Amino acid sequence: MGFEPGRKIIPAMILAALVAGCASGTARTALTTGPNLCGGEAQPIYFAQDSTALDDTAAQLVVLTAQRRSVCPDLRILLVSLAGDDTPNVPAATLSARAEAVRQELMRAGVPAAQLTVDPGNRFGRTVARGPIGQVLIVRQP
Repeated sequence: MGFEPGRKIIPAMILAALVAGCASGTARTALTTGPNLCGGEAQPIYFAQDSTALDDTAAQLVVLTAQRRSVCPDLRILLVSLAGDDTPNVPAATLSARAEAVRQELMRAGVPAAQLTVDPGNRFGRTVARGPIGQVLIVRQP
């Protein structure tokens, strides 16, 4: 079977994530990262090791993400806080504080608190590849 023009190819990583979710018996939602929050992509916001504070670049990215949602202003947002490979056993308090830092910045940028849900530690079961450093994913809430 060769390449067929016009045929969509699912990247192996996404397919593996979907299959892993099915094999565990728990429905999981695979996420794709990118800037199109309204289209279902997840925007990662990275944190320095052991830090719960947004640096200037991360804060600017949060504000930019809030501005991009102007095309879908009723969008509900889920903030998923994840450990990275640099510190795989991050305390729950750190994960919560990181998500709260992103939540506060989104609200300063005009996103109503009622449209934000925090998920420290990925309790909702999104299938996400662990990154090299800790992150909070800004995700469209189903």
